[in-house]
Amino acid sequence: MTDVEHFEILAFPGAVVAPGGWEALAHVADHHADGLLHVPMEGGVVLHASTSGPIEPLSSAPGTVPTGQIGWIEQSDGLVTLGAAVPPGVLTSHMARMLDVIDTPIVLCTDRVLHITDLDEHIAEQVVRVLAPLGLVFDANSPLLTEF
Repeated sequence: MTDVEHFEILAFPGAVVAPGGWEALAHVADHHADGLLHVPMEGGVVLHASTSGPIEPLSSAPGTVPTGQIGWIEQSDGLVTLGAAVPPGVLTSHMARMLDVIDTPIVLCTDRVLHITDLDEHIAEQVVRVLAPLGLVFDANSPLLTEF
C-alpha cells in the first residue's frame, strides 16, 4: 500500500484533551506529519499526514463546541481558565508537549482557541510566561491575531 497525503482528525472540535493526550498527539505528528498539528477555525486538531492508512482519533465528537474566548477567565471555583489562541493554526510537537506538562484538561474551542482549564493563579501566570514566547496568544487585542 502506498502513502497518501490527507488530513486526519485527531481530536474533534469541542473535545477535551486530558493530561497525557498532548504527548500522544505530538508523537503522531512527529511520525506522520513533520511534527506539525493543525488547529482549524472550527476547532479540533487535525494532521496533514502521509500515511498508508487511517489514524484513530484520540477523542470522540462532543455535542457542542465552545466559542473560543482569549485571555484570563475566572472560574466559579476560584481557579482560572486561560484562553490561548493559535494564530497561524499550527502547533509544533514541542508546543504540544509543553501543553502536556501543564497536566490539566484542555478544551478545543472554535476560532483556533484552546481553553487551558482548572489552573490556580500562580500556575496560570507561569503558563503564560512559558507558552506566549512559543507562539500562543493570551491577549485578545494582540496584533498577532489579525495577521492570520
